[in-house]
Amino acid sequence: MRLSKRFKEILKDVDTNKEYTVEEAVDVLKNNSKVKFDETVELTVQLNVNPTKQDQNVRGVMLLPHGTGKKKRICVVAKVRNIKKQKELKE
Repeated sequence: MRLSKRFKEILKDVDTNKEYTVEEAVDVLKNNSKVKFDETVELTVQLNVNPTKQDQNVRGVMLLPHGTGKKKRICVVAKVRNIKKQKELKE
């Protein structure tokens, strides 16, 4: 595979044998950005959990700084006595 000039320049600033912290990696990405558009970064994390086991489920929420731009809709399927509780949780 042939490497581009831009990629070779970026490799000069990056030590491929070093493990970077998230903050350091973001700094390296920001310092090497030379394009006119907003770049996207993909992060993959291997957690080594078995999702079929109940005690190893991973759930989380991430708040985006400017939101997704979409309206949120909530659907609740419950008995009548639980509707008040759900409305309180919504607020």
